[in-house]
Amino acid sequence: MKADQENGQRQPGRANLCSGVVGGKASCVQKSGLGAALTVGAALAHEARYYFGRLKDRDYVPVEAVAKRKTVLGPAMELEALPHIFWESHLDRVLGAASHSRDQVVNEDLPRRRFVVRESALYEVAEAIIVSGVLYCKRTRADCRSKYAPAPRLALPRSPVYESRNMSFVSMQCATTWFGHWLEDEAPSLVLASGFAPTIAIRRPVYDQEPSYLAAFGVAEPVRAGTAICRDLLYLDEPALQSPIKAKRCHYLRGRLKRHSGTAKRVFLLRGSTGAPRHLVNEMEIAARLEDEGFVAIEPGSCTLDELLNIACGADLFVSVEGSHLAHILYMGADFGCFVIMNPPYQVHTTVAGCGQFFGLRGSMFIGTPVGDSRTDFHVDPDELLRFIEYTESVHKKERHHLAAFVRRLFDLAKGSPADLWDVDCPTV
Repeated sequence: MKADQENGQRQPGRANLCSGVVGGKASCVQKSGLGAALTVGAALAHEARYYFGRLKDRDYVPVEAVAKRKTVLGPAMELEALPHIFWESHLDRVLGAASHSRDQVVNEDLPRRRFVVRESALYEVAEAIIVSGVLYCKRTRADCRSKYAPAPRLALPRSPVYESRNMSFVSMQCATTWFGHWLEDEAPSLVLASGFAPTIAIRRPVYDQEPSYLAAFGVAEPVRAGTAICRDLLYLDEPALQSPIKAKRCHYLRGRLKRHSGTAKRVFLLRGSTGAPRHLVNEMEIAARLEDEGFVAIEPGSCTLDELLNIACGADLFVSVEGSHLAHILYMGADFGCFVIMNPPYQVHTTVAGCGQFFGLRGSMFIGTPVGDSRTDFHVDPDELLRFIEYTESVHKKERHHLAAFVRRLFDLAKGSPADLWDVDCPTV
């Protein structure tokens, strides 16, 4: 039998600032042979108790009900936001979004002026288990597997197998499903969690640029467990998208990337064939036209992070098709810059445009035209796009001071939170 292997020693850094939240030495031991078999058996027993408990009482039990301790990091609130920039003449082109009807997009998403932010909290639980992408804690269950991966409701054990103590857990289903949500949501939460204790996460495929981003952010990659028993686990529950405390942290992360000075002031991010199908049929025509206007075209999925940073970091204006690759803009755009999202008629998502305001960036929504009956192919008229870009820049210039005031309020709201650990100056116009 191979000896158990030590992994995940406590990292030096900001954990000492959080002594009021968690204490104790962190450890994470990889199991093998008989040790692994015993750990898997204990994990399966815990999982079985969860399902028997749910059969007896079908009510959902929140993690707060089973936690030893809860530390509120940020309260729930509503925030007044800037309106999305779009042309009303484009509303007839909207055919919906992945999970929203046309009416929802037109009547709720595009006109939205308020962000609803739910509470952020850190929970300490006595024992939890990870089994193949699912975290169980007594009668609480968090499924972190991809929404698109075929997965049985009952998770079966996988390797590697660990036993841990005093570690932080950060995994999100949205981040496992989409790279954009990993970069917008899970990565900044991972940065915070690592300030409390070394991190443990579900085992999943790692995105190509994920290790480079974590290195640039100055945070260690988490231990990725197929199966694990986690004692005295810290469970970070931060809302997807944004909140004041996460926004301030993201401005700190943006600052870490500013050591790169990109060569372009205007960037066209090519969608290419990456991610879910969103095919701009005349993408090369748009690229050539934008290059004539001083844009630099680059495909994020075909280059390294350093190559992308050396061109795009600090650019004032971005243009691209809707999709996960837009998340690069949130960290690379110049303070109070702007970006134009070309939306397929069936994929009119305001997610990144709204999220951009928390990063100090203004997004606008250009709606393309469908190609036949296709739900993936769409077309953009180059002349119309150029007029819309000019319109976006004009509106943003007039309202930039409102965006600066919004960011300043986020920084003020983050003060005093146990999660406000990073010294970063609020950007100014």
